[in-house]
Amino acid sequence: MSVLDSVDALIEPKAPDDSAGVLRLVKDLITLRNATEHQLSVCGFLSTEHVDAIVKGLHHIDGRSEVGVTAEERTGHESTLLSHVISGAPPTEIEKLARGLGNQTAHDTGGPPPAEDPSLNSFDFEVSEGRLVGRFDVDAQIAEKVHSALSFWSKPRPQPDGSKDPRSKTQIRADAFHQLLDCGGGGGDGFISAPRTEVNVSVPADHPNRASLEWMGPITEATAAMLACDSTISSITLDGQEVPIDMSPPKRLFTGLVRKAIIIREESVSAGMGRAGCSEERGRAATT
Repeated sequence: MSVLDSVDALIEPKAPDDSAGVLRLVKDLITLRNATEHQLSVCGFLSTEHVDAIVKGLHHIDGRSEVGVTAEERTGHESTLLSHVISGAPPTEIEKLARGLGNQTAHDTGGPPPAEDPSLNSFDFEVSEGRLVGRFDVDAQIAEKVHSALSFWSKPRPQPDGSKDPRSKTQIRADAFHQLLDCGGGGGDGFISAPRTEVNVSVPADHPNRASLEWMGPITEATAAMLACDSTISSITLDGQEVPIDMSPPKRLFTGLVRKAIIIREESVSAGMGRAGCSEERGRAATT
């Protein structure tokens, strides 16, 4: 397959409107050219799937860097991916390798860990033989909400004779998703409403960097702080055996009245700034 065929099949180039888009297109063309040259040098055949995995892998690595990837670093990543292709690695392995390089790049440049990076989120589905088939890959915060929303409807239902629920775990989750759509879609007579989706975050008072979610496990201190902005907090005292011995009443950081006061204050401040000739945009408190 020629380089032009690969370009048409993979990236479907269109003239970008901005300089950054032109630069990305040029990098992809260089990648395709290098991939073809590498494969010709070993008298082999580079499939479209392999080239696709390399191009997408480099895009992924570039996106994980907080400071940008230099030309030298990109060349190194490209060589690493190509060497694995030539050694016989399938496209799926190239994708996994690229994700690993992206994780390392994010760690080295101060980016978020993969479990908390929303830029990696994806949700894809298609109709196949009358059924909806899909795949999703989401960060820890969304995953925690999915677990919380489905857990309410995922309890086993014994049979009328008292025997165990015959459904598999997969079927139970599918039925729970169906029930969630029925009660959360906003239609019907309103007798059944969706259960409130709660995200429980545990934060040790002496080690805030060890915060964790109920379902998804450890998270960074930054994510815990973001979730705490709109939360109800309870203090739990543990004994030496990690057994709870005391618990304070729940206290909400921003009550409904406080939220209204903040919004009014921000609108008043913004209006005053506008009258004074300030060019800043009006803002609202980021609490919900």
